[in-house]
Amino acid sequence: MTRSSSIQKGTAEGRAMADAVAAAWVRSDAPGLTLIKDSKARVYRFVGEGATCYLKVYIPHTLRDHAALWLRPPARLFRSAELLRARGVPGPIPLAAMTLTVAGRKRGAFLMSAVEGIPLKDLAAQNCVRTAVSPGTALGVINATATLWGQLIRNGFVHMDPVKGNFLVDLSGPTPTVAVIDVDNIRRPPWLPRTIRRRRLLKMARRHLGAALRLLDRTCLPSAVARQFVRAYARAADQPLHVAWQDWRWVGRRLAHDSSRAARQLERVPLTGDSSPSS
Repeated sequence: MTRSSSIQKGTAEGRAMADAVAAAWVRSDAPGLTLIKDSKARVYRFVGEGATCYLKVYIPHTLRDHAALWLRPPARLFRSAELLRARGVPGPIPLAAMTLTVAGRKRGAFLMSAVEGIPLKDLAAQNCVRTAVSPGTALGVINATATLWGQLIRNGFVHMDPVKGNFLVDLSGPTPTVAVIDVDNIRRPPWLPRTIRRRRLLKMARRHLGAALRLLDRTCLPSAVARQFVRAYARAADQPLHVAWQDWRWVGRRLAHDSSRAARQLERVPLTGDSSPSS
């Protein structure tokens, strides 16, 4: 089967890696290149020369897939990843936007660096069966998550798929950090009204509240932790504290209204009023 590749866009540091990855992909059976996911995109892990990177090859199946790829081709994803990095949002380093050709069919591809850390989903699951992190580290992870969301909002980004598997927690430094890895699902609309901002925060909270409680080994979110979370978010989002509280109280009330379980989990969190708590 005939295969070939070309690089449309890449960093100076990334082009050599892109050439190596493309050569491995052209061979299809090259050592170091491993298919790890096959859905809307095929995701490969490449290990070579002491470095690890990930290649996403886009294979649209439906009209919606084709439209999404037309609107956000790999070169545009490359620019989005560059902008995220420039704005200080932790995430992968973009290495190259590529075109891979197999049997006469062209496939867009995006190459990015590996990100250190463990998926938040796995870290929270580990805490269910054993104490994977200390209480102080758990609070650090929660604050880092608040900071990450504040950074996204401050810079006009919205995450369309905030599942826990799309966030990596790095515990190797003095304080935990949380990074995004799914650049495909991060958008930067020309205008971010409050309604959309709140709805994205609500979607995030629905997926992450349980993980926070598992990390804390609690069944109910302590009020002090909620206050600390909102303060960290407000600082990163560059928002007045009372504005941040208005948004997160709206999120909390929606969660409590939609789920009796969430209502129990949030019973100690102040969800009434529109001004920030005094402490």
